[in-house]
Amino acid sequence: MPAFDSQTVALISRPHVVEVLAALNEHRHTLISLRRTCRASRRSITRALRALTTAGAVRRRGTAGRWDTPDSHDTSYQLTGTGHRLVDKLFDIDGWTATYQQQSHPSRHGS
Repeated sequence: MPAFDSQTVALISRPHVVEVLAALNEHRHTLISLRRTCRASRRSITRALRALTTAGAVRRRGTAGRWDTPDSHDTSYQLTGTGHRLVDKLFDIDGWTATYQQQSHPSRHGS
């Protein structure tokens, strides 16, 4: 598997993004259940969810899709196909090895 691109590395480097991905990989969550599962503040989880939604990895259901309105009790979050593929990549040791080698030896990239 190829190395992670810089956008993916930047995304998964954000606070709580990996924890949210892991939780949503198990099942759909509400904001409250994500906060409990990830043991993070509302603001931190919301930032992670926004980043993941922008990347196409998470879908928000039960609202009009506006981030400036509070979630209703039926609002939930789930992984998209892109999100599931991202989780699969995160558990692939070859992808991590290639990323590490690319970052450690940039002159070898592409050779």
